Amino acid sequence: MKMAPQPLLNGKRSHSLKLKTQAPKRQAPFLAACLAAALFLLNGIGARAATYTWSGTANGNWTDVARWGSTLYPDGVGDVANITTSSTTAKNVTLSITVTVGQVALAKGGAGNTRQWILTGAGTLILTNREVPER
Repeated sequence: MKMAPQPLLNGKRSHSLKLKTQAPKRQAPFLAACLAAALFLLNGIGARAATYTWSGTANGNWTDVARWGSTLYPDGVGDVANITTSSTTAKNVTLSITVTVGQVALAKGGAGNTRQWILTGAGTLILTNREVPER
């Protein structure tokens, strides 16, 4: 703010205050970026959980989307990971990252056989039962 001197008025000099009423032009891109970021972050709120089914009888990596018969793999609050195959030999599922799911459903063995799934790797499997609201 600058005080601008005014002409003499009744023998005394007065001052007036000049205020800028327009925001600087460089703020517009910043505000647009903030709005875009907020929309991006809010986009995932309220997302619906998905169900994925492990396909195949071979060992594999949890993040291999081909194993889940999808373009994604289970990694979200409320997601369901169905691991159901007819194999009767132990299978290794490698967790190379930390994933979060709501439920893991393992196929039960038939009469006289068992199914064994071994989670290996440096990752962590987090199970959470937090409810995901429907849209």
